[in-house]
Formats: sequence, structure tokens, C-alpha cells
Amino acid sequence: MWPIDEVVGPRRLLVQANDGHRLADALYELVSQSDLRKRFGQQGLERVRRLFTHETIGAQIASAYAEVLARAAAPMPASAHSLIESAKAQQPAVSI
Repeated sequence: MWPIDEVVGPRRLLVQANDGHRLADALYELVSQSDLRKRFGQQGLERVRRLFTHETIGAQIASAYAEVLARAAAPMPASAHSLIESAKAQQPAVSI
């Protein structure tokens, strides 16, 4: 299993899907080790405060919109035009 560091961060207890025994072991580890729970909790909170500020998320959203708008402004390839026209021709007429 290869975790996505951007999602889970560097501190983690990972369990393979459908492995109930390993999940129980990991939960027991957290329940029985208060220092581990506190450390994971503190590190998680610090990570969230660092990576998910209003400024950071706002910049990521603005970047995504800029990318979409840049693509929308680019000319559509001829092959895309023919696909659109083909799809329109195959749609049944709607009568009310």
C-alpha cells in the first residue's frame, strides 16, 4: 500500500483494506498508547493549520479557476468539433 503523503501526512498507521486483524491491532495501539495519540493529534493539528489556511486554499481554488479559464479560451481542436456535431446528430428529438 502506497499512501498519498499529501493526504495522510508523514505520521500514520496504515492498514490494508479488508484486514480486520491489522485494523484491530492499529486501534489497540492507539488506545493503549496515550503518548502516540497525543503526538499524532498534535502533529495532525499542526499540519492542518499549516497546509489548509484560508490563503492556501484560496490560492489553490484561484489556480484551478485560472487553469479552467485558460483551457476554455484555447481554440477547440477540429476533432472535438466533429465529436460534438456527431453527438448532437445522434440525440433524439424531444417533443413536449
